[in-house]
Amino acid sequence: MIAAIDVSAHPIPTLGGLQNWADRRVQGGWRLQEHALSGRCRLLDDHCRCHASGDFETCRAAMDRLAPPQNAGSVVLMLHGLGRTRQIFRKLARGLEAEGHQVYRLSWPSTRCGFAIHADHLVEILNGLPAGSTVCFVTFSAGGPLLRIALARPGAWASRLTLGPTVMIGPPNRGSRLAGMVAPWAPIRWLHGPLLKELAPERAGYPPLPPHTTIIAGGRGRRGWAGFNPLLPDDNDGMVCLSEACLPEAERTVILPAWHGFLVNHPTTIATVIAALRIPSNF
Repeated sequence: MIAAIDVSAHPIPTLGGLQNWADRRVQGGWRLQEHALSGRCRLLDDHCRCHASGDFETCRAAMDRLAPPQNAGSVVLMLHGLGRTRQIFRKLARGLEAEGHQVYRLSWPSTRCGFAIHADHLVEILNGLPAGSTVCFVTFSAGGPLLRIALARPGAWASRLTLGPTVMIGPPNRGSRLAGMVAPWAPIRWLHGPLLKELAPERAGYPPLPPHTTIIAGGRGRRGWAGFNPLLPDDNDGMVCLSEACLPEAERTVILPAWHGFLVNHPTTIATVIAALRIPSNF
């Protein structure tokens, strides 16, 4: 049995380990998380201080008691990529919050398990959002396929929420040849976990894009030129080829001359995301 600890009177700062924790419920800026290895849960406020620890029901009760209620409105869920953390979205989140969105930079332990478990957690988060809300998404890299898998699953949220625009940044929408190239190496598999194999092109039969999707991809954008990574066969951002990121069904595609890791904070990316997620201008 997991012992329950209520530290709400004296919240405890967290000490990292972001690749081990999965968000399972969000409310009013607070997040209920589960440890990927131990199953222990904790409740974090909007400053990432722990107010309760123990099993899921204990932390959910603490969230209902301590977290401010969340009214229906515009909610943006942000999904980082493989081996990354929610911190990559700090600058972009500030811009979206200034637009009036309720923003959650979600944590998912991408190196610990495959897409199926992460998709279950995302559906659980969606089911817990207030009825009548409009939910938008911003994804980076492997967060794109994760979103596609999760949205294809049944959930009570589908009849309670309105699906707003999505922006995918550097998504391996057709899988990643680079992931397929390095997956056979044992040290790389140990570092990146089972998700690496699921990103290989032969495993990339992901569900369709959500409606109103904008794709932001990186590459040199010059016909006949190699991309940033010469080991990849066509134009690329160093990790994901343009042919892997771009899909014809996207509502808009923006190509930037930037490396994969620099796409999120590129000024054009920030401007594009803010414009795409302005709900009144889209609906």
